[in-house]
Amino acid sequence: MSNIDTSQLPQPQGFYILVQMRKVSDKIGDTGLYMPESRQKDEEVASPMAEVVLMGPECYQDQKVFPSGPRCKVGDVVLMAPYAGQRFLFGTDADPVEYRLITDAIVSAVVPNPDLVRRNL
Repeated sequence: MSNIDTSQLPQPQGFYILVQMRKVSDKIGDTGLYMPESRQKDEEVASPMAEVVLMGPECYQDQKVFPSGPRCKVGDVVLMAPYAGQRFLFGTDADPVEYRLITDAIVSAVVPNPDLVRRNL
C-alpha cells in the first residue's frame, strides 16, 4: 500500500477504522484477457478487501460485542462487505487513493495472503 504520512489522513473517531482499498487487477484471472476500464472501476467500488491504516480509539473496546478482542490491527488486510463504508479519495488529482471509513463490526476476516483472494465475478 502507499507510504503516506498517516497524520495527514482523516483521523477515525470512535469505533471507526480507516482502510485503504486495494487496486483491482486489470486482468481477468489467468485467462490472459483484460478487463475494460469501466468494469475495473466497478470492481474497485465493489471490492471487499482493504488494508487497515488507522483505528479509532474505541475500536473493539466493547467486551460484550468482541469477547475475543480485536478482529484486526493496523497493517492487516481485511475482508468486509462489498460497498461497505464511507468512500473518499485522498491525494493529488494525478494520483488519488481510495479510502473508506468502516465500523469495527464490518470486518469479517483477516486475509493472510491477499494475492490469492478475489471477488467472485
